[in-house]
Amino acid sequence: MHWLFIGGFIAAVIYMILVFSDRADNFLGGLCLGITFGMMIVGAIMTSKYAAQIRAFKMRLLHRK
Repeated sequence: MHWLFIGGFIAAVIYMILVFSDRADNFLGGLCLGITFGMMIVGAIMTSKYAAQIRAFKMRLLHRK
């Protein structure tokens, strides 16, 4: 999980560089923005009180203990 957050932060930095150089309206800018937004959503879910319930549900689906 730690590496995913670092990846999201790096994507945010790249996007900010693209914004300040007026080149954010291409595929790379959209990709970086999507990765950043996705990591924010994942971070909000995994740090909430529902993270343990989500993990337990996934384990039940995979029939693991």
